[in-house]
Amino acid sequence: MASEKHNDIQMNMIKNILLTVGVAFLYFGTGKLSLDLLFGHNIVNLGVFAPEGLALAFALYFGRRVWFGIFMGQFLLAYYNNVNIFSSLEISAINATEALVGIALFYRFGLNRELKTFRDVFGLTFIIVFVLQVFSSLLSNISLLFHGQIVQEQFLHSVFSWWFGNVMGQL
Repeated sequence: MASEKHNDIQMNMIKNILLTVGVAFLYFGTGKLSLDLLFGHNIVNLGVFAPEGLALAFALYFGRRVWFGIFMGQFLLAYYNNVNIFSSLEISAINATEALVGIALFYRFGLNRELKTFRDVFGLTFIIVFVLQVFSSLLSNISLLFHGQIVQEQFLHSVFSWWFGNVMGQL
């Protein structure tokens, strides 16, 4: 009995590790592809940023346990694209937090992840457009500005580009 419970714990741990690594790998891979297909300032682009949609989908399906995979995928992507270590860490924390906030709001508003009703689709769209991506684009670009990755004259354009790309990626 104790051995069986120990095996279940080990299997759950292995599944969670594989899920974390899988989310990180998919986030990094789709992020690299998105950035390679677009142009902009390193990690800020105007177009579809697919990893945001994957991150939210994984978060809604698997719950909070995917946050570290999102964090690692975003960190590797940002750092790979020459974003300094501090902004890379901050943006990764922002994106992981964004997923957790998204989950909390989704269920707080009583939405169904199968998105069968207009209310579910509208609610998720509202959360993405007016909460998650406003939060992500503003805070991430403040980090880039603070650490000298963008100049003040680029800030508003960069915020809009970030918001637009992430919204398109999540919708």
